[in-house]
Amino acid sequence: MINVGPAPEPARTQRCHRGASGAGSLLRERLRNRFILFDRAFGVLMVLRGVVALIGGAYLFALQA
Repeated sequence: MINVGPAPEPARTQRCHRGASGAGSLLRERLRNRFILFDRAFGVLMVLRGVVALIGGAYLFALQA
């Protein structure tokens, strides 16, 4: 196999998108990543809450029968 060098980095992960540069860009990227993580964690918690509610509702319904 011929080694032609490293693969180019995908456009979505490049730091200097939209012409922004410097510490402000890094800060915005860090805040955006933190928001994405928070949003994902919140979504997981809401799904778990729904599962617990369904199981609890089924349990209470079974107690009445």
